Amino acid sequence: ATAKKCYEYVVALGTGGGYYLPARIGLVETMDRQITGKAIPTQEELQSLHAHYTAVLDELGRSPATAPLIAGQAKLDAYYLNNLPGAIAGYEQLLAVPGLDRKRAAAYKLELGDVYVIGGDIWEASLLYSQVDLEYKQDLLGHEARLRNAKVSFYAGDFLWAKAQLDVLKASTSKLIANDAMDLSLLITDNLGVDSVSPPLGFFARSQLLVFQHRYDEALVVLDSLDAAYPMGGLADDILMERARIAMRRQQYPEAVAFLEKIVELFPNEILVDNAMLELGKLHETRLNDKEKAMAWYERLL
Repeated sequence: ATAKKCYEYVVALGTGGGYYLPARIGLVETMDRQITGKAIPTQEELQSLHAHYTAVLDELGRSPATAPLIAGQAKLDAYYLNNLPGAIAGYEQLLAVPGLDRKRAAAYKLELGDVYVIGGDIWEASLLYSQVDLEYKQDLLGHEARLRNAKVSFYAGDFLWAKAQLDVLKASTSKLIANDAMDLSLLITDNLGVDSVSPPLGFFARSQLLVFQHRYDEALVVLDSLDAAYPMGGLADDILMERARIAMRRQQYPEAVAFLEKIVELFPNEILVDNAMLELGKLHETRLNDKEKAMAWYERLL
């Protein structure tokens, strides 16, 4: 809210100053944060934000300087307004902007790939990820593209190929990418049968794709089916963690705490127990305003 007031002040000074353009862009991005940061933003708020994006882009033009706004509007279409054709058109328009830096264009190409994943067209997404991987093989951007490609293979049930890509990424110079690759590789290793077929892992991969697509209710139905078919199976702690993550995304923090505490109680020797303790500490510290409980969980983890 304070940032919004500051940007509005600079915008009100007019176009003569040197900061009008970044303030105009910053104001829209701040409004986006305010609205999309809510647990359930209203359609009126989202449509109003979309119209604001259009008005500012019409005023400032579509150029490398306003690329973040074009991408922001495309994300709004994809993730909140269920307008995938609009999102794809927005990214394609962005990639066609003259003078756009090649590396920035590659990053936006990854975002376009994500939009195709949301729409269920994982092969088109894989093609875009592969293009970036080939162009920036030794760069972190290429590593990120390979990680997303591995996840697409995982969603599609091609677990051996996904694991092969993930095992290469464990050596990435980016700790975040290496850790993500290691986590997913371990998940596949622990749950893949000797014949490389695992119905429970297929269920779980389906739920993860639905979560990526923001289709949380459908993801929970798949997890319920997985729980019913394989109670207390090898994925039981992963299922609880996925339920906790969905609850956190929906800002249902007490529900998330309950799922995480269940991991600590039922699976004290599994690899997710430390993740659960850390998340419990962070939730109590930053969301539930209970510093004593947060400290207790951090101390227990230590």
